Amino acid sequence: MAHGVAIAREGLAGLESGSRVGLVVFAGDAASAFAPGSASRLADPVALPSALGGRPGTDVERGIRAAIDLLGDRAAGSDIVLIGDGRESRGDARRAARDAARLGIRIHTVFEPDAPRHEPSIRALEGPSVARPNAPIELDARVSAPDDRATTVRVEVTGGDEPASIDVTIAAGDERSVPLVVRAPQPGFHVFEATVRESRTGTAPARATHGVLVVGPPNALLMSSRDGGAVKRALDAAGFDVTVRRGDATSASLADVDLVVFHDLPHRLVGSETESAIVAWVKDAGGGLVVLGGREAFGPGGWRGTPLEELWPLRCGPESPGPTRLVLLVDRSGSMADLGKGALVSEAAEACLRSLGPRDLLALAFFAGETHWIVKDFVERDAAAGSVRDAVRAFAPNGETDLFAAVSLARRRFDEGGATNGPRYLLIVSDGRAKGDFARLGDDLATSRVRTSVIATGDDVDEVPLRALTQNGANGRFDRIRPGTSNPSTIADLVERDLAPDDVREREAQVVERAAAPWLTPLGALPPVQGWVRTHAPPRATVHLALEDGDPLLASWRVGRGTAVAFASDPESRWASAYGASPSFVADLARHAAREAAADSDVWFEFDAAEREVRLVAGARSRDATPATLRGIVAGLDGALVLEPCGLGVWRAPLPAWPPGSYLVSVRGAERERFRVPFDVAPHMEESSGPVDRALLEEVASITGGVASDVPPKERPLGSSAPGLGAARDVLIGAAIVLVLLDLVAGRVPFRLKPRAAIGR
Repeated sequence: MAHGVAIAREGLAGLESGSRVGLVVFAGDAASAFAPGSASRLADPVALPSALGGRPGTDVERGIRAAIDLLGDRAAGSDIVLIGDGRESRGDARRAARDAARLGIRIHTVFEPDAPRHEPSIRALEGPSVARPNAPIELDARVSAPDDRATTVRVEVTGGDEPASIDVTIAAGDERSVPLVVRAPQPGFHVFEATVRESRTGTAPARATHGVLVVGPPNALLMSSRDGGAVKRALDAAGFDVTVRRGDATSASLADVDLVVFHDLPHRLVGSETESAIVAWVKDAGGGLVVLGGREAFGPGGWRGTPLEELWPLRCGPESPGPTRLVLLVDRSGSMADLGKGALVSEAAEACLRSLGPRDLLALAFFAGETHWIVKDFVERDAAAGSVRDAVRAFAPNGETDLFAAVSLARRRFDEGGATNGPRYLLIVSDGRAKGDFARLGDDLATSRVRTSVIATGDDVDEVPLRALTQNGANGRFDRIRPGTSNPSTIADLVERDLAPDDVREREAQVVERAAAPWLTPLGALPPVQGWVRTHAPPRATVHLALEDGDPLLASWRVGRGTAVAFASDPESRWASAYGASPSFVADLARHAAREAAADSDVWFEFDAAEREVRLVAGARSRDATPATLRGIVAGLDGALVLEPCGLGVWRAPLPAWPPGSYLVSVRGAERERFRVPFDVAPHMEESSGPVDRALLEEVASITGGVASDVPPKERPLGSSAPGLGAARDVLIGAAIVLVLLDLVAGRVPFRLKPRAAIGR
C-alpha cells in the first residue's frame, strides 16, 4: 500500500493549491483515508490507513461505493480515478458505475498493461501431497515461454531417487503442462525442485518446488481359500504389508487397509457383514479392490447378483439372455423323517435363495406318492422366499415315494413356463428309491435345456438311475450326504456349487489388447491363457485385455471413491502362469487399485488467489471434525498459521508471508497434533496472479463518461510519453474534486501519472 500511495502522491503533485483531493483504499473491504480536501494532506503519512481488515479478496464495487459516500452532496461533477488491475473476486463494479453515472460522477481508470515476459518461467510444480515409498509420483510443471518467441527448454526435477527431465518446445506466450514422474524410496517429507532452463540464452533457470509426504507401506488384505501363495509373494515384493484371511472383515478392520484382493474366493466364505463393510469401504472411503479368477471365482463361486458383484468391472457369466429358472424338488416321503434330514431340507432351501439373483425365478414342489406344488408358477426370488420358508418350517414327511412322476412334472413345468434363453436348473433332494426309465427322462430334460443335479440324503437311494438323470450332457451332478456323520461338504456347499453356472473354460486362448492400461508394465507379446471364467463387462468399465472369442479378461473402473480391477483367469495356476510369473503383473493391478496414500487425516491445503487466503480442507475421514481454531506449526519458521473454521471440515487463514518453498505443516487442535499437511508457497503467490481485466476497467470508465488509460510499465521513466496518459490528463483539467481510489490487492499499482500541468482545481 505504501508503494501505491507514494505513486498517487507523485501523480497528483502538479495539482493547484486550491484543488480538493480525497483518498479511498480498498481490497475486500474499503476504508477512507480522508475526505476531499487539501492535496497537501497526501504528504501526511499519519493520515493514511496502515492496514485494511475485514474480508479478503477484491471488491471494486465496495470501493466505488465508499468513494461515492465520501463525496456526499459534492458528488455531481466530481471525478474518481480508479487505480487497479480490475480483477474483482466479489461484488459488481459495473453496477456501482451505473449508480455513479446517475449521480454525475465520472470514473477514470488507470492501469498498467501486463509486462511482457522475456525469459521462460515456471508458474508452479503440482502433484500429490502424499505418496508411498517407491510408488510413481506424477508431477506437473506449469511452464511458460517468453512472449516474444517460441523456445525449447529443459525441465528437470530433482529430489527423488533419480532426476527426471524432458525437453519441450513451447509457442511464444503459451503455457504448457509438462508431466514428469519421480519416486521417493524412503518415508519422510521430500521436496522436489523443478528447474526450467533455456539453452539458447544460458540465463539462470526458473525454479519451483513441491513437497510430498511419503508415508509407510500400504496395507493389503488378501482374501482367499488358499494360503496366499504366489499372489501374496507378488504383493510382498510390491511393498504391501499383507494379511491373509479366508473371508472375514469388518468396518473396523478395514479402516487402515488400502487394498482388498479376492483370489479364487467363493461367496459362501464371505458373510453378509463382511460384504456390506467392503462395499461401503470401496464406495465411501476410496478402498481398492482386485478380483482374481479361479474355479470358485465369479459365477462358479456363487457371486451372481450379490452387492459385491456390483462393484466389479467384470460381472459373472456372459451377458445373460434372461433370468435363471430353478425347480427345487424335495422328497417328503416317510423316510425323510429320519433324524437330521429335515434340517438338510431347510439348509438346501436357504442355499437356493442365496444362490439366485433377485430377478431369477423359482418354483418349489414337495413330493411323496403325489407331487404338491408350493410355488407352481415361476416367481422372482424375493417374492417366493416367504412361501418357501413357511413350507420348510411346516415340513412333515409321510407316505411312499414316486420320484419319476415328480421329475416328469418338473420337466413339464419348464416347458409350460414359456420360451426363455436363461439357464434352467432342476435340483432334487431325496433319499427314496428310483423306479422308471430315468435315462430317457434325463435325455428329455437335456432336450429342454435343463441341468439336473441330485443330492442324495441317505444310503438306500438307487444311485445308478439317479446318476443317469444327471449325466445327460448338461453338466449335472450327483452327490451323497449322510445326516449325523462327518461330510466333506455341507448341503449348502453342494447346492451353491450345483447352481453355479458352467462358466469355467479350460483350453488355450489367445489374448488381445482392447484398451491401453498406462499403469500396466508392458508384457511384450501377450501370453495365451489356458483357462478362465466367463464374465461380461458393464458398459462403463474399461476392458484392457480380452480373449480372441470376445470374452473379457482384464478390466478396471472407478466405483464411488474407489478403484476396482478384475482379472478373469488365475495367475497362480496353469491357467495364467505366464502372467503370474511376471514380476510386475499382479503388483501393477494392486498398485493401480490401492487407495491413494493420504496424510494422517486425509487433508490438504488449497490456495484461493481471489480471496488471498489458504484453506485447509478435510477429506472423508475428517468430515466430522469439530469446528475449532487450528494452529499450524512449521519447523524452522517462527510463528504459526492460525486457521479459523469456515464450514464443516474447512478452515482458512490469510496467505502466510513465508519465503517461497515447500513446507510440512503440523496442524494442532487444542491439545494434540492432528495431522501433517504439505504446503507449497509458490513465488507467484506473493504477487497478484493473473492478467489485468482491461475489459472491466474500460467498461466502468465508459459507463460514467470517463476515460480508461494504460500507462507504461514500471521500468519506464516517470513522465515518459504514453497515449493513455495524455487522455487521462486532458479529461481531468478543470475538475473541481479528484478522489483517488486505490486497489491494494493489485499486483502492479500502476498510477505513474506526473502531469506537466495542473489536472484540477
